[in-house]
Amino acid sequence: MSQISPAPAGQSAQGGPDFDDGGTFSALKRYPAYRSLWSGSVLAQIAQWMQSVALGWIALELSDSAFFVGIVSFVAGIPFLVVGLPAGMLIDRFDRRLLERNVHDNAGGLRTRGKTARNIASQRQPDDRALVRVPVLLHG
Repeated sequence: MSQISPAPAGQSAQGGPDFDDGGTFSALKRYPAYRSLWSGSVLAQIAQWMQSVALGWIALELSDSAFFVGIVSFVAGIPFLVVGLPAGMLIDRFDRRLLERNVHDNAGGLRTRGKTARNIASQRQPDDRALVRVPVLLHG
């Protein structure tokens, strides 16, 4: 009968690297960049939950109807369905870095267009050219 000796430090009994050295959240201790990403994701999710509760609360205060709260919550989730499915298809088919760069560039352009359109539209007495520029800025 042979004796079983313990695995050397840093390796599992099967001979591969030992990754089980601290539990579920051990990666948070070892990798500061991952810790920042994880913390940001947790905070963003908490903020989204708070927004969802606040939206339902406002709908209930304004209408005093549970049905209206359900409608508002359903409508708030529609953008996730409309954007999520095509975005998942794009992510699977194209280079993620290139896609991310394009999305961020376009989001910045949309933000700038929106601010410019808002500034033009908020003028006290806009001229005729300003009324033409707003739809052009918004639609490209």
